[in-house]
Amino acid sequence: RNFALLQKHAVEGSWDVEGFLAVNAALGDEAKEAMLAFDRDFAIDELATLVFEPSDSRPRQRVAVVTVDDIVREAARRLPALDGSWLGIFLLKLDIEGMEPAVLRSISRSKVRVKFVTFEYAANVWRESLATVVTDLFDAGYFCFLIMPERLLPVSGPFWDPIYEVPMWSNLFCGLDGDPDLASLVQLHAGVVGLWPLLRRTFLEGYAAGHDAPLSFPDARGLCLELGAACGGVTCECPDAQGSCGGWGATAPGLCTVRSGFGGARWSPSGEVTFLRDPEASELFLAYAASRLRQRP
Repeated sequence: RNFALLQKHAVEGSWDVEGFLAVNAALGDEAKEAMLAFDRDFAIDELATLVFEPSDSRPRQRVAVVTVDDIVREAARRLPALDGSWLGIFLLKLDIEGMEPAVLRSISRSKVRVKFVTFEYAANVWRESLATVVTDLFDAGYFCFLIMPERLLPVSGPFWDPIYEVPMWSNLFCGLDGDPDLASLVQLHAGVVGLWPLLRRTFLEGYAAGHDAPLSFPDARGLCLELGAACGGVTCECPDAQGSCGGWGATAPGLCTVRSGFGGARWSPSGEVTFLRDPEASELFLAYAASRLRQRP
């Protein structure tokens, strides 16, 4: 029923003219057949899974299981216009009710290059820890983030903390470690675009080179430029209760101080605003990525 509804929506939305390809199969780490537990009462069954307990009373259905490589081969067969000139999968999105760990690990064995991947973590369905999967992805060359409303929170390698497993459900995004496009995506997600980008309701920690005197925004920005690498940006008071100072047509920022920005931009309970001299000061990952690039021969 899920597949039939998907095909119906594809016809109604003319997805076929956009290169849409539907495959009636489950996704796994090896090609085979397996039993799928499903619910007949759901018009759209979002909880059907290959991962179920023996005590699960739902009916079963034997289904084909295909791999990421199988899907790409099928796309090449059914969409000949691709002509083998494509490089692989730009974005692999997974919400497959407990099979995410197996498929994510299969990426490292795949003949297809996967640039970005996003997946759902569900503690009540997964049979292993998020920490294990994130570590395995990091070992395979992928850096992961928790998807937050206003930022991508780094969780791989030195950034991991057990607290990230506390939520029952969360969504993660991963990209190839060292890929400049990953750093650009993180920067865009944070809204760090252009010269002296504005971050509302944030502050940077640490006064730059010990300069803690409050200044007007122009004077603080000038001092920050003089200090160079010692100054990550300028944090200012904001008279506007909504923390919207500094934007086009918005309230002018109040007094400002120059900040080093160690640790990245942080949420401000008092509604401060921050203007960045250096985008690396906005996100720890950007500083991490830049340092990795500098270490390369």
